[in-house]
Amino acid sequence: MRVKEFARISKPVLKRLSGSVEIYKTLQEIRDEKIVPFPGHMRHDDIQDQQVSEEELQQRMKDLYQDGRLKCAPHIAEEYIQKAKSDFHRYYHTAQAMVHSMEPGAQKERLSYILEGLARLKGVKQEEEAADQPPVYIAQKKRLSKLQILQYIYIHFIADGNGMVLGVSEHQIARDIGCSVRSVRNNNAALEKAGLLCYGHKEQGVLNYKIEEYAHISEDYPQGYYLSLYYGAFEQLIGMSDVNLLRLELRKILVYDSDEIQRQKRGDHVASVLSYNNLTTFLPQHVQYKKKVRELSQKETSMFRASYQDDRLTFTMDQSFYGQTVKEKKKEEYMISIKKELEDVDRLINKQDETDLLQLAFEYGVSMLMTTLQNVKQECFYSEQAEVIHNFGGFVRSEMKKKLAS
Repeated sequence: MRVKEFARISKPVLKRLSGSVEIYKTLQEIRDEKIVPFPGHMRHDDIQDQQVSEEELQQRMKDLYQDGRLKCAPHIAEEYIQKAKSDFHRYYHTAQAMVHSMEPGAQKERLSYILEGLARLKGVKQEEEAADQPPVYIAQKKRLSKLQILQYIYIHFIADGNGMVLGVSEHQIARDIGCSVRSVRNNNAALEKAGLLCYGHKEQGVLNYKIEEYAHISEDYPQGYYLSLYYGAFEQLIGMSDVNLLRLELRKILVYDSDEIQRQKRGDHVASVLSYNNLTTFLPQHVQYKKKVRELSQKETSMFRASYQDDRLTFTMDQSFYGQTVKEKKKEEYMISIKKELEDVDRLINKQDETDLLQLAFEYGVSMLMTTLQNVKQECFYSEQAEVIHNFGGFVRSEMKKKLAS
């Protein structure tokens, strides 16, 4: 599948990629996935220092107390009875096994009595209440890995105008972003979980994608809502080994592009600035120390000329990597090629057609557009069976889609 020269990415999404994304889960999902260590009193030769899910923890504790390997301390059994009061079906059987394993005595009888009363009060009623209650969702903030960030951005370079990708091989993605096919599959699951995209298999090893937030990237939105990322800049991001440097470069691209709009209005060339406080809003906590921030900010990259002084990162972007500048130059080159190809029928082509063809050059590539124009020009203007075409740009797009589908 062809990779475009420019990807259009919304700035809110880019901001999330450089910082953290929110994943919404129900309380039950969080409980099912929560990773907790065994409590100290449960240290045992066959389970020492393991990390297990909470569900597995309950089952193992229940098994240990049921088969008599351990005798439960009264305060531990009482703790699980308290848990059973708030989440009966989850903790009751574990608490029951604990009480059953206790040494005979007054404490065991007391806790048994409490547990039996709890079972009578909540056994059936709890189940009925749970069925009527709507799920409660919790927002969890997660940071994407380097490969997950790169793969999500890469999908923008192969998506069509509606954010759809139809039939890209896993091997192409793995090759272009520099990872294994297994990593591509793991990244897909993580990105879908984060609500950034959805995907499916067209056939074995071939994927379809839909970028979830792409519908919000519309020409009707103000200029500052999205930016054009040049593939040459993306290649620089692929080459970065430090995920925090990748996050910093993405934030610099975002800030520089937003500042460029203001620079154009003012007519100046003032450099962009990120203060130390700005940097700590998106960098992980372990690199928020001033020394680490300074070391990270002073790393040289090809895309930016930067300096870090007085807790301020000042930077300007090399225009050969800035999407908007490169795109303007490409527009001039492409328009010259289009007009040259259509010079013999120029009187039949209006300004809207030229705009549509220019868009097709960016979307499908100028070489494919030139080939298609050569074919449709004969069909539309010189053939005896030629029909009147009211939307020349739309007709060329249809022909290009047919060619890709064949």
